[in-house]
Amino acid sequence: AGTVDIYEGSEKHVNLIKKTLSLNSVAPWCTVQHAIVSKAKDLRAHRGSAETIDPEALPDCDVLELDCEGAELDILEEMTSNPRIVIVETHAQFDYPKDEVKNALGRRDYSIINEQTVSETPGISIVTAKK
Repeated sequence: AGTVDIYEGSEKHVNLIKKTLSLNSVAPWCTVQHAIVSKAKDLRAHRGSAETIDPEALPDCDVLELDCEGAELDILEEMTSNPRIVIVETHAQFDYPKDEVKNALGRRDYSIINEQTVSETPGISIVTAKK
């Protein structure tokens, strides 16, 4: 009964996401926007005509997943939405290590429920928190 809003800064990846959604028959429940939330740190591809969206403009949601290559703290500190669950891929190589993300979640009254290290170098982890 829910929907998924996807923000992707890479023009190339927008098209890949749309194709994947279609192949998996979930496209009717998903909206893909060619946009960067907060500041572009490392898109790993050309941004093309991606618009920039302020974190305050993110819609209310139940679950927020952030895989934003270095904009994690900016988004967590500036968003006005209060999702029930937040999942964050942290990027120490962009000066946002896991502990800083966990502290930012704590300041927003989230409790960490899971942590997983993906790669020690360059410092990529997944942090899951709930209200």
